[in-house]
Amino acid sequence: MAEVIVDALRGGLVESRHYGDIAVADGRGKLIAKVGEENRRTFTRSSIKSWQALALFSLWPEARDIFTLEERGVMLASHSGEPRHTAAVKSILDKMGLSPDNLKCGVHPPIHEGTRDELIRRGEAPNQLHCNCSGKHAAMLSLCKHMGWDLDGYLEYTHPVQMQILKIIQRLTDIPAPDVDVRIDNCSVPTFYLPLKSLAAGMARLTTPEKYFEDDRNFMAACKFLTGTFYPAAYYIGGTDRFCTDLNDAGQGRFIGKVGGEGVYLGALPGQDRGIALKVEDGDRGGRAYGQAIVEVLHQLGALTEEDNVKLAKYHNTPIYNFRNVQIGIVTCVFKLEWNT
Repeated sequence: MAEVIVDALRGGLVESRHYGDIAVADGRGKLIAKVGEENRRTFTRSSIKSWQALALFSLWPEARDIFTLEERGVMLASHSGEPRHTAAVKSILDKMGLSPDNLKCGVHPPIHEGTRDELIRRGEAPNQLHCNCSGKHAAMLSLCKHMGWDLDGYLEYTHPVQMQILKIIQRLTDIPAPDVDVRIDNCSVPTFYLPLKSLAAGMARLTTPEKYFEDDRNFMAACKFLTGTFYPAAYYIGGTDRFCTDLNDAGQGRFIGKVGGEGVYLGALPGQDRGIALKVEDGDRGGRAYGQAIVEVLHQLGALTEEDNVKLAKYHNTPIYNFRNVQIGIVTCVFKLEWNT
């Protein structure tokens, strides 16, 4: 059952609470620590974009040399739709002889307010390149084009590209395909309903592949390749003033993370066989809980240095100010990891 993980305090009194579940596991699926229910199932949403990109970089190893760091970053991203993001997605499509019309991710305004305002000022409507999932879709289309698969049907669960992604999910989590419930994500591709402990284990395997995939050197190399993308491409994975960007930049490869819709967050300590999975029960639409909780988990795991704490300070024990810029409260974590000894 979900437990209280983050409180919003006003003058020391609880005004609002976020409940959630957290699992920390190794790649064998052994639980290391938890809060609440480690087997709570949740939709993966955008948190597994690195797993989805594995289809491209494991089936087509040469792609590791074809696509730039910036292009790889947006493939893993829920990006903000800033000019550098859309340019990187467009560059992927150009390299593959494709166009934005091939994308089927849908349209929404850029997450970045400045970019959104500039479009309005110019009288331009947003397009599919601005969709935060456009890079993921460009990666799927790139694999389809390379393999000679149908481009129009790539959203379908039974399409070869989605079947390859399902195989990768099975490989990272050890959950058989019949036990993986599938629904449709906001960007129209399949999303998967999985236990937090299995998601944490999958992140551990992805980021410590030498321990689990030594028998498949190509797959191991693809995992290492994508794990190594999070830090140098941190801006492209999120954008200006985004938690994913700031977390991955601070971690410098020592810890990584990726957000998903409705309060899902996956992280890992590369090379340490530690994966982290979080679900905020209320969906965290305001986005104030998951960053607090992930930073606190990393703190309790002993993963943060003093320098890290400074870089991530705005996401941890965050002051609440009133309209006169007077601090009147704080958003703070209230959980302790329960260690599995």
